[in-house]
Amino acid sequence: MMAHFSTRISVAPVDFKGLGREVGLSRAQINRIFKQATGLTPRDWCLTHCFDEARELLQSGGLSIKEIADRLKFSDASHFAKWFRARSGCSPTDWRRQVMQWN
Repeated sequence: MMAHFSTRISVAPVDFKGLGREVGLSRAQINRIFKQATGLTPRDWCLTHCFDEARELLQSGGLSIKEIADRLKFSDASHFAKWFRARSGCSPTDWRRQVMQWN
């Protein structure tokens, strides 16, 4: 089940129907087992790992903000920027600038 999530790091909703067919469990069972194993719901785990991935992509400097937003399945760069700011306290551009100054 973890392989399913680790290959789909994005803000896209969790496909519980597809996952349920894949592992033969109901949504409730998936949530319970996942939370017991990780301490997080599948959705919270995905968002946490999406934020980690966003920071890594910003730090690498190889992709534009728009390209990162696309890769993480945001509807647009503005949505990504608002989401990132809510979690980090600063915009993706400012975060990238700060990280580059530290390195």
